[in-house]
Amino acid sequence: MTGDAIRKKGQPVVWGFPGRRKNSDPSSSPIWALGLVGLTLLGPASGNLVTQQRAFQDSTKPVSQLIAELAEAAEPAQRIRAAEQLAQRSARKATKPLIAALHDADPEVQRAAARALGPLRERAAIGPLLEVLQTNSAPSVRAAAAFALGLINDRRAVEALIRRLQDPDEGVRMNSALALGRLGDPRAVEPLLALPHDQAHQACLPLALALGQLKRPQAIRPLVEGLSDKNPDVCRNSAIALVLMGDRRAVKPLIEALQSRQPLVRQSAAFALGVLGDARATRPLIERLQDEDVQVRRNTAEALGRLKDAKALEPLRRAAQSDNEASIRESAKTALDKILAAKKTARAEQK
Repeated sequence: MTGDAIRKKGQPVVWGFPGRRKNSDPSSSPIWALGLVGLTLLGPASGNLVTQQRAFQDSTKPVSQLIAELAEAAEPAQRIRAAEQLAQRSARKATKPLIAALHDADPEVQRAAARALGPLRERAAIGPLLEVLQTNSAPSVRAAAAFALGLINDRRAVEALIRRLQDPDEGVRMNSALALGRLGDPRAVEPLLALPHDQAHQACLPLALALGQLKRPQAIRPLVEGLSDKNPDVCRNSAIALVLMGDRRAVKPLIEALQSRQPLVRQSAAFALGVLGDARATRPLIERLQDEDVQVRRNTAEALGRLKDAKALEPLRRAAQSDNEASIRESAKTALDKILAAKKTARAEQK
């Protein structure tokens, strides 16, 4: 992960998972995995008109018919659609049929069944999903099982998910990390921090989200060290994790990160400081209104608007009038409005 505490035998520290593949299964992408953070399950893709018509037709079918199709339909695609619809309906009486579908002859049906069990949040699915996670030969099915276990949120899954952090498939590792973040068990912190490093820097975000959700103090030091890492992806994702943790001990190192030579690091630090909402960041942020990077200036203006500190009024007015980028001028104006509105509210409350 990040920092000297987990630097292994002189290896450069890179926060991420090894072996990202092009054109991999959707369940292996960070975009899919983000669904776990929002506690949503991706439904069927909108697709073409035929796909949309089938989805509409399926949505009107009784649950009993969908359960029958899940077990008996000849075409795998129909069984998959049945599983997806049962998840969208939150049809808890479908739990046993979905568990049975984990052993369907088609791996894609198995995957759909595993994913569908997550939103149902039935404890009866824990054992079967753990078995799939540990023994199924298809990576996409194991990834879906990890996803579902995170949604069900039962700590019996913690040890198995920690072991899957060493899975040869990236999608399984990512979804296991996100599930552990959702479960919030402190046993997951050290295994997450000690994940193997790679050179692709493609899968940092799920780890950041997991550590941020865990909100455990032992993760703060490595994440703070990550803010000064030479790799900008590490810096950015360390900032994301610190924001999710909401720990004020991150404010000082984030302020220092505003001086980084890497624009991406300054962008991330400005954003994070705005979200954390600590007034100590006001003056350092004001200085970044003159940054050479457009996105740094935009993030800075937005952060000052969130902080609502009157000391930023005049610098923001200057930015709103004179910045050479229209989008920055607009961001500065919006920030000004927020600060002025906050002042007005404060005066009204004093009366």
